[in-house]
Parts: sequence; structure tokens; C-alpha cells
Amino acid sequence: MDEISPEDYERLVDEFTKQAAADFRQASLSVQEQRQTCCRYFKRGEIADLSRPELVDFLGVSTPSVLEMAGYSDEDAQRVMEMIADISEDEIEKVAV
Repeated sequence: MDEISPEDYERLVDEFTKQAAADFRQASLSVQEQRQTCCRYFKRGEIADLSRPELVDFLGVSTPSVLEMAGYSDEDAQRVMEMIADISEDEIEKVAV
């Protein structure tokens, strides 16, 4: 991907994280749905040319994180962050976006 301006990057991240927060909000009641949402999140991030460390940061580290924006409690957010550790590349590859 070509270099993008800081403004365009900020806009991309803002739109990406808002969409991801909406997706996680819809998946908040089911661990299986959260896992699928994690896979979609990483796949969409890859398509948007965002790195895995950036995606992990946006998901649960930066403030506000995607999970905070989705209304997850600290406990629920921690569970999702632990879940992403054992999601395989194969699982991410197979998910529909």
C-alpha cells in the first residue's frame, strides 16, 4: 500500500474502530460470536493494511479501545484479549467478511 497521510490514516482507523465496536456490541452475548467477530476484525484489518500489533492495540490497549467503545466490562474485554491468543491464521482466513 502507498504511504497515506496522517489525516487519512486517522480517518481509516476511526472508521475501522467504530465499525469493529458495532460488530463487537452485537456479539457481546455469545463467546462463539465474539470469536467469529475477532476473526472478522483481524481479516478486515489485514484488508485495510493494518498490522497485527496495531489491531491488538486498537482492540484492547489504546483508549478508548474497540472493546470499550462496544461497552464491554474490563472482565469481558480481558476475556476477549485472552481469546485472541489462540485464534489461528487458518481460522481468520476462513471467516467471511
